[in-house]
Amino acid sequence: MAYLLARLLPPDQKVTGSISTIPGAFKPWIRSDEDIKRMVEIIVRHVATLHRLHETTGRVITLALEPEPHCFLETIAETVLFFRDWLFEASAVGACSRLTGLSRPDSEQALRRHLGVCFDTCHAAVEFEDPVQSVEALRSAGIQIAKAQLSAGLRIPKLTPLALDALHAFNEEIYLHQVVERCNGVQASYLDLPDALSDLRGNVKPNCEWRVHFHVPIFLKNMGTFENTQDFLDRILEIQADNPFTDHLEVETYTWEVLPKGYLDMDIVSAITRELTWVIERMTK
Repeated sequence: MAYLLARLLPPDQKVTGSISTIPGAFKPWIRSDEDIKRMVEIIVRHVATLHRLHETTGRVITLALEPEPHCFLETIAETVLFFRDWLFEASAVGACSRLTGLSRPDSEQALRRHLGVCFDTCHAAVEFEDPVQSVEALRSAGIQIAKAQLSAGLRIPKLTPLALDALHAFNEEIYLHQVVERCNGVQASYLDLPDALSDLRGNVKPNCEWRVHFHVPIFLKNMGTFENTQDFLDRILEIQADNPFTDHLEVETYTWEVLPKGYLDMDIVSAITRELTWVIERMTK
């Protein structure tokens, strides 16, 4: 894919490419440091490939790890620690040096050039991240934000019977819809929406908030008895407009065909056009 992207990029050598990928693995599958070392080995080997591609074509392609609920890299804090303690650490730099023939300083530079993060605004909002602190944490750690995926999830500020009844319509089987619950500052998570709904057992938690990894139209803030996480996305776009942290913005709503009836009154082309227009208007205010 990286070789194909290098050929598709515009002729201007200043334009770089990014490929988002899974955040290591599904979290329950990682049971030891040996599992983490194996992930690091694979990632560093890919960096060596991207370095060789850079040498032969002049194109810079970055592998962007995308934190996601219930995955190995779930939060921004976990992501910063993984890059600091594993990917930018001496043994990873040494491995990169052996694979590329570069000096250790140049190997570290290659790791930082070809590795970064895909910041998905839906995922981060579902995890109750702070938009300003998230971007600053990555910047302070010297971690490249190779791409921002502009997306919104579901936000249920209060678990009222009416809201939960409406939420059942989003319980579909094609995609995984992780849920993060916050009650009085304490968070809990569920692998999928059915698990969260089942755990309630008919009880309502009016002092709790749910956020659900279900990509909904970014322009659709008001969703009846609940809303989307547009406020988080709006703040990220303000940060990007004032002090850009990435060159790549990608609108990433992909659930058009599984949205419950009543939440979209237009065709998909019109909806995508409206999303892009919404972002442009926010960025140029």
